Amino acid sequence: MLCTGRVSPEPGPGRIIPDFLYLYIMAAILILFGALSIIVFIVTTILVYNYLVQRNQKTENFLFINLFIFRYLKLYSEFTRNETGRTGPLYYIWLISVNIALVCFILIIVFFDKI
Repeated sequence: MLCTGRVSPEPGPGRIIPDFLYLYIMAAILILFGALSIIVFIVTTILVYNYLVQRNQKTENFLFINLFIFRYLKLYSEFTRNETGRTGPLYYIWLISVNIALVCFILIIVFFDKI
């Protein structure tokens, strides 16, 4: 059956979702994924900070954690590479969550522009 985007008059499993609902559903999904990735970003940032504090690395005040996150990630990567020979998992989790949040934000702007 060819999907035309029109709503069939009869209710049931063959009913097609109207075109305007696709944008709302996609926007809701993007907001959900974006919010989850921001939560993961915040948690991994705090975990990287705590890792460096446990290693007695000089860190700035906790309130300025996002100003120095790139330096903290570099130190975290160096410490874990020296200890285990590989970069720690928090580095990649942080990097992926930031990228997902950025992509979701851009796509939300695109979809809300059409709504």
